[in-house]
Amino acid sequence: MTVKQAGAVGSSSNEAPASLLSVAVGCGWQLAELASLLADPRLGVAGRRPLADNLGRTLGHRIATLGLARQDGGPISTAGLGSIGDDTTTASALRSVLALHAAVLEGLDRHSAVHLRVELRTAYELGRALAQCSLVSVHAEQSGQPSLYRRVFDPPRLAVVGEWLATIRPWLAPEAAETVLYSLHSWSAWVSSATDAELANAGPALRRQARIWRDLLLGRPGAATSSGDSTVRVSGGAATTSGQASEAATSLTRGPAVEAGAGLAEPKSPPPARSPEAVTVLAPPVAETTPETGKAPVDPAKPDAFPGARSRWASRILSWVLVLVLAAVITVALRAFVVQPFSIPSGSMSPTLQVGDRILVDKLPGVSNSIHTGDIIVFRRVAADTSEPPTPDLVKRVIGLPGQFISSRGNTVLIDGRPLAQPWLPALAGECRELQLGIRPERIPANHFFVLGDCRGISYDSRYWGTVPRSHIIGKVFLVIWRHNHPWFHGF
Repeated sequence: MTVKQAGAVGSSSNEAPASLLSVAVGCGWQLAELASLLADPRLGVAGRRPLADNLGRTLGHRIATLGLARQDGGPISTAGLGSIGDDTTTASALRSVLALHAAVLEGLDRHSAVHLRVELRTAYELGRALAQCSLVSVHAEQSGQPSLYRRVFDPPRLAVVGEWLATIRPWLAPEAAETVLYSLHSWSAWVSSATDAELANAGPALRRQARIWRDLLLGRPGAATSSGDSTVRVSGGAATTSGQASEAATSLTRGPAVEAGAGLAEPKSPPPARSPEAVTVLAPPVAETTPETGKAPVDPAKPDAFPGARSRWASRILSWVLVLVLAAVITVALRAFVVQPFSIPSGSMSPTLQVGDRILVDKLPGVSNSIHTGDIIVFRRVAADTSEPPTPDLVKRVIGLPGQFISSRGNTVLIDGRPLAQPWLPALAGECRELQLGIRPERIPANHFFVLGDCRGISYDSRYWGTVPRSHIIGKVFLVIWRHNHPWFHGF
């Protein structure tokens, strides 16, 4: 899918700010839903097409209502989103959604309501972030990794969401921002202490909760009240009172006088780590007992059930525990300070690194101070990268160093105005080929690096979310040890 010109640009200059912000929230929410839909391997072409078409029509209406336009002045259109399910690869479909995302961001930055540009972009990003919180249940079910909940409900991530809520709070319904924030912190507290089995069953409750967040932010009737001590939110038998919700924002004053960007504080006392909504906390198993003694039955097959055997088996168990602890300490030390293995989950570095490859990363102290152009690095995900699914560590190639001026002309990278020789880059074809790199001219900040994936056509890299701080670098890739299900050694 490409962004095509169709129809006329909508006019939003006469729309009320609150109405425009709710439209921006819905736009961000639905774009995140579209990306998740395309990444779902359970849906074939026949299943994706009608869903993508429906989302495309609604997105087109919201974009027209916001009055967004491309850089050349033409309207941003979602015409053809229904055919996105016909794409031959998931990567190319997601690339189309990324192009639409970039076009919407550019349109928001040039919005005719200059005084609302920051708030509109904030509302859009807030909608995407909350949709991603909701969609984590889908990604966890697809991947069989309930631990994804812990990454999404990470406190630093929620702190950013709190700042966004504070920015648009003056235009929301009374107590709406506080209620959403209190709910997010309640989920974060529960997720941090829940087992994987509990998280695996949390999807339905989380999706119900997400509908409440969306209704509150879109100002739908019945989503919230604010009179006295009445209930602000009710869902699945759980209620949040206005008193509880207001504790989430004691540092803010109500009304349009709130300073843009002020943060919503966490509740004075952390929410109880209980099961949100209708999630059932699994109780630990109880040992069966015999009616005669009331004690757990003795299993004669266990050696320690016989007199004199307990001390011998205790000694063996202790020795094995010591061996395992020592092995764990050595492994942790190696992974933390010397070398760490990683696997490659996507094709953004293809053909240099292929899906399923196992690589070794040099983590010796000072490695981040010896980064050169062309090095392949592993680094922690930057805050501006909101792509799905949320991968904590990424691998890309360093293209620009601190202090250099980077830009592009066609598919050529320019460093300080001169073409960059890239002997490491093989000839690219198919989806990896990119005719227009689209690197925005900029001076790379001190202690930051500009990175690209070798498969330029599908890589989500510094072109979209900016440079990588030196403090985020985990290490340099120096060896591929596994490829195509067998040992395979290639050094860098």
